[in-house]
Amino acid sequence: MTSHRPMVHGHHLGMMRAVPEVKETVNLATQYVKSGYDPQAFIARLAEIVCHDNFTEMRTFKHHQSIVEEYNSTREPWRWMHLVCGAQAAAISFGKNMTVYEEYLELLHAA
Repeated sequence: MTSHRPMVHGHHLGMMRAVPEVKETVNLATQYVKSGYDPQAFIARLAEIVCHDNFTEMRTFKHHQSIVEEYNSTREPWRWMHLVCGAQAAAISFGKNMTVYEEYLELLHAA
């Protein structure tokens, strides 16, 4: 009889695996919110970044809305984590294919 132990991945808790620019974004976002800076300004900046993204086909818009709702409904000391997760998501998709947004800007300026 073979005994199968469940694989435990607890040793990975608290670790983040990401490319350096995403790790840096997460670290800076954590520093920002833990230093007590304005969370609404942070949310507004994330919204600006998200509005430039067409790579994820609106997933970032939905994710941003969820982040805002979760931030608003979560009590301290945990609410800041939602803002950091929003920064991480924005960093992952930032700079990807933005043709739709760029075409929109051209049309906007042509009008």
